[in-house]
Amino acid sequence: MVSEGLLISDGDRWARSRRLLTPAFHFEILKPYVKVYNDCASPFFVNLSSKRESHPYVKAVNELAQLWLERARSPWLHFDSVYYLTTNGRTFIKHCDYVHKVTEDIIDSRKNVLKQEQNMNIDRKRYLDFLDILLSAKDEEGVGLTPLEIRNEADTFLFEGHDTTSSGISWALYSLAEHREYQKLAQKELDSIMKDKNTDSFEWDDLSKMDYLGRCIKEALRLHSPVPFIMRKITKDVEIDGTTFPAGCRFTLHLYNLHHNPHVWEDPMEFNPDRFLPENLKNKDSFAFTPFLLDQGIWFCVCILS
Repeated sequence: MVSEGLLISDGDRWARSRRLLTPAFHFEILKPYVKVYNDCASPFFVNLSSKRESHPYVKAVNELAQLWLERARSPWLHFDSVYYLTTNGRTFIKHCDYVHKVTEDIIDSRKNVLKQEQNMNIDRKRYLDFLDILLSAKDEEGVGLTPLEIRNEADTFLFEGHDTTSSGISWALYSLAEHREYQKLAQKELDSIMKDKNTDSFEWDDLSKMDYLGRCIKEALRLHSPVPFIMRKITKDVEIDGTTFPAGCRFTLHLYNLHHNPHVWEDPMEFNPDRFLPENLKNKDSFAFTPFLLDQGIWFCVCILS
């Protein structure tokens, strides 16, 4: 579904892709997106208050996720030769073809823009985005990503990016709606930041001032864990508490269980943003909080509260 992008690739393939894509997440690349977040705030409000139809891409992705879950629970469908003969299997292929086509159209469109700019010797002033970097990245030997690798990475971020971000935003908003006392404190902080501004838009530098809202979002990610578990295959022997696990073993890391472990977090089922005050974290293990976090979620929460 998302092919071998950063999410599920491993070994040398993962390491190379990670090196090539690292520039896409530099602060200087991310800063201009603040305007995008602000511009999206009003349409987002409209979508929240209406019954607007989901985009066909979103519908296809949601159905793919459901089909994948159903297949995972049915061992007899794990064989491709069996699954793709079923109605669900054929539907899965149809939706995969569609979402891949959407990604390929986006890539082709950007390629044409870059080609036109190059042919016209345009000195590009606009910021490079993720797709620009995918198309232009070169490794140490001057070799770029293949068309399939570019599509795989774009698929990964289109699918996983919108899925985990929307889930994280939803749970953060749910927690703030459920606990109005914390919502009011977050609102007070944002009002204080905005009181001397001549605009109703937030800026990059404002993000560092949102201490309380940041704690609320971290606590929502701890309590609800948009990504409840991750898996890793170890590449060398690992010893844990006197037991040696040989290379090739697969570990399942349950982030939800970690974030709700009473030996790690006191009263783990309670929503309490003050857990993330510096004085309350100083004796915590650095891996006590292991969220799957995307920055967009912070900005959407900011726009809604403001």
